[in-house]
Amino acid sequence: MLKTIVCLFIFIRPLIAQMDANKKYLLEQSLPDVCREILQSSNVSNQYQISDHLNPFYLEADFNGDQKIDAAIVVQEKTNRKIGIMIIHGGSKSYHILGAGKELGNGGDDFAWMDIWKVYRQKQIGKKLKPIVLSGAGIWIEKSESASAIVYWDGKGYRWYQAGD
Repeated sequence: MLKTIVCLFIFIRPLIAQMDANKKYLLEQSLPDVCREILQSSNVSNQYQISDHLNPFYLEADFNGDQKIDAAIVVQEKTNRKIGIMIIHGGSKSYHILGAGKELGNGGDDFAWMDIWKVYRQKQIGKKLKPIVLSGAGIWIEKSESASAIVYWDGKGYRWYQAGD
């Protein structure tokens, strides 16, 4: 019996690895070209991989207000397995990592809790005396029936705004 289990494991393990490789390939092929190029570069691909933690696994909008389409992709850091967001600026081809081992506001360094996300297209956030005017679209991040936040570009980096504050 043990021999049979070991043999099955030996034969099934490569099939599972092939399925994972096919899944990764299909996810990458669904991305805009500029995103695929950045994700396949060695400094990024050695540390991060696309995650299908959420559907859709990427969003497109002008997040930094430069009139160029940017992309936000759900990624997983390969060593610590933490989930985060990689935002790629279409105009400059620069990228920013939020979560995936890097702290961001109340979201912490692992966005595995996130189960809803979408583009936030309103021009400002907050209803206090001094609302924040956005230069581009934001990203609405949510744990359903719990908490939500908006991630936005402030001209220098991405910031966290706890919705309801």
